[in-house]
Amino acid sequence: MEEVSKGNQETTIQEQLQAKREASRHYEKFRRKRRPLPDWQIGRPWLKYEGDVMFCTWCIEAHFACSFVNGSKAAKLESVKSHEVSKTHLLAVTQREELAQNNNELLTIKSDDLKSIQQDWGSVGNQVHCTASVGKRGKNK
Repeated sequence: MEEVSKGNQETTIQEQLQAKREASRHYEKFRRKRRPLPDWQIGRPWLKYEGDVMFCTWCIEAHFACSFVNGSKAAKLESVKSHEVSKTHLLAVTQREELAQNNNELLTIKSDDLKSIQQDWGSVGNQVHCTASVGKRGKNK
């Protein structure tokens, strides 16, 4: 008799848990509308929204495959934080930093070249100006 009672209690507990799960699913599906919050973008320049869908622009630029490239509909801060520390995203961050460093090096080189060219052209310009002045004096004589 005691075993039958335990079996009934377990069944009742399982039924109650199942009913709670179904009620929670119903609430999430029909009542609650999750949306990404603007505050989530603070400190995350890579995070963009299109309606209720979140994207990682850095992973898109790196041509990686993940839910934030296709558009994540899981509007939870936990999802954003999880993506932020994912291997895919961290690799995109590293590639972006390397690209920025390479671009800065190129800009520095071009800046140095520009200074050199300006100096060279400045001296050539002075020589042309001096030659032109001498030529005019020669014609006036």
